[in-house]
Amino acid sequence: MTWIAVEGEESKENGGAEKKGGQFRKKAAKKQLRQERREQAKASLIQELNNLRAELKEITQQLTLKQDAHLMHLIQMLGGSRGQAPESTLPATKRLAAMLKKIQELKLKPKKGRLKDLVHLTRLLDALSDKISE
Repeated sequence: MTWIAVEGEESKENGGAEKKGGQFRKKAAKKQLRQERREQAKASLIQELNNLRAELKEITQQLTLKQDAHLMHLIQMLGGSRGQAPESTLPATKRLAAMLKKIQELKLKPKKGRLKDLVHLTRLLDALSDKISE
């Protein structure tokens, strides 16, 4: 089937390129504008994702420092890094055994990089600090 161009209608022979009033050029311009906006949005998204990567690195470094300091504080409270703690400040033997059991029961999988492992570790450190302080 072949269409013939009539004023105001498109021609099937040239794929519809002959449109009334330059509609073909308008559609091409709109398509170009959409493509430019898509490229701008993509570039902005890539930039923001790179910013998030940098922030993630900073967060993990700060979290590591904070948890390490918490662990060192617990060790110092028990007299592990600078000699012995006075007997009066040490928790009872049963409490020490319970703390040891909690640590040994903790099942972490560091190679998996799970957020829930960090949560479990943080909760454990807080609980140990509370038990030592009592």
